[in-house]
Amino acid sequence: MLVLARPTFAGDVRYRITDLTEIAEGIGVVQAEARSVNARGQVVGFELLPEFEARIVVWDADLTPSFVDPLPGDNTTIANLIGDDGTIYGQSVKVTVERIGHQIRVYLVEKAAYWRGGDVFNLNDEVTHGGEGINLHFIRGMDDTGRLLGYAGSKQGPPYRPFGFLFDEGVVTDLGALARPEAMNHRNQIVGYSGSGQDKAYLWDDGNLVNLHDHENIGGVTSRAYDINDDAMIVGEVQFHISKPEEPAVWIEGVPTRLVPDINRPQGVAYRILDDGTIIGWFNDLDDLESPWIGAMWKDGERIELLDLVDPEEGWGFVFPFDINEDGVIVGGGMRNGRIGRAFLMTPIMACGGRERIASARCSDRGGRTLLKIRLKGGAPGDTFTVTAEGGVQGGGVVGPKGKAKARLRGVPGGAGAARAEWGCGAQAERRYECP
Repeated sequence: MLVLARPTFAGDVRYRITDLTEIAEGIGVVQAEARSVNARGQVVGFELLPEFEARIVVWDADLTPSFVDPLPGDNTTIANLIGDDGTIYGQSVKVTVERIGHQIRVYLVEKAAYWRGGDVFNLNDEVTHGGEGINLHFIRGMDDTGRLLGYAGSKQGPPYRPFGFLFDEGVVTDLGALARPEAMNHRNQIVGYSGSGQDKAYLWDDGNLVNLHDHENIGGVTSRAYDINDDAMIVGEVQFHISKPEEPAVWIEGVPTRLVPDINRPQGVAYRILDDGTIIGWFNDLDDLESPWIGAMWKDGERIELLDLVDPEEGWGFVFPFDINEDGVIVGGGMRNGRIGRAFLMTPIMACGGRERIASARCSDRGGRTLLKIRLKGGAPGDTFTVTAEGGVQGGGVVGPKGKAKARLRGVPGGAGAARAEWGCGAQAERRYECP
């Protein structure tokens, strides 16, 4: 049972926050947001570019940033999801801009796409049945069996009718009124919304469509569902009263409930929910003109403001959390030191287990430049780590599910040296190495 308590505030810093945009500045990223994090600590997001274009940014588990290529002929990539095997799901787009006088016309040719093993694939090429007359535009979700869901559109028009689709081994199923599917659980249940003006939240339950908006608690005209866990708890946003905005909400056994009941007119979204009932989202207070956007977590009957969990000296003004994995690692976008477009990674500060160590430190010559490979063991899954070699060369990342992690440090000075590792929990270790 979910208890909606008044907000509580953390007295101690319990999360470490990392500016992912800052890390990616070295490859040319200026503004970005992180959209998904998997169980291995890999993160995917995207950067908006001039001329209405965008590109996917990937941060590996050691936080090394990189880009992916679009489909041939396209100039834009957007991602919303990264699977535990590292597969990235989203869309590849050809964006064309036409300027006629003061008018700017933007034309999009969208293709649902995924990236695996360094290659990009067009999902439309894999349709074997049920996709007649539609183009698959965007992959939004998946489950452990490999089924995918997303947005599609009719090939002929106008009008071009939007579709929600379920893709299962080449077979495409039209989700009917659920034109904007957002997430699915492992029980063949899908949630989203109608995507037609005054949106209505829907649940697709193994072929049966349920209108989540049709409930006596909802007096407004708009609702959207964004996530569902394996207990069929659903989160999203609801306009509970016609004179109030959409606000964070949870459906429990089909009953929509306010998540910010202590504020008269909150505006915001509940965006993700874990199987243990933990929810993340954001809101503000429309009756307070100075109210900032507040990134929040609802856990164990408490509402916690995310910035109360991190060091205030880091300079974050607000954060919008877009995803959380089962280890409690959170990613999203926000503002830091007055600069917007800052993708972030929040990792729980774990208790040290006393087994943290550097398992190996091997150095080699790669084309006249040294490469030091570090392997760590004994860490807490989801904890952060930093490795420093001679000359101040550093690397870092997130500990994997089995307590292991790797770092690759390039340009380490030659000769004997020591690598020093520090985990987020406070544990430290050192190991000698020899470079050519």
